[in-house]
Amino acid sequence: MMTTANPAKNVTPLEDLRAVRWLQDALAPARARLREAPTPEALARIRERVLGDTATRKRERSIAA
Repeated sequence: MMTTANPAKNVTPLEDLRAVRWLQDALAPARARLREAPTPEALARIRERVLGDTATRKRERSIAA
């Protein structure tokens, strides 16, 4: 399927401004969530992903002589 409409190669300032405003509105909820502190459940999931089921302590390294 071929389109016959050719998009404009240059973006006008008005189109650019509309895109910026649309992005601001679309991303506003995500920005608000970023300002909130993570829940304890989220922290537990992060720890689980990073550390695994049981976090094991590293052994003391021996000094190479």
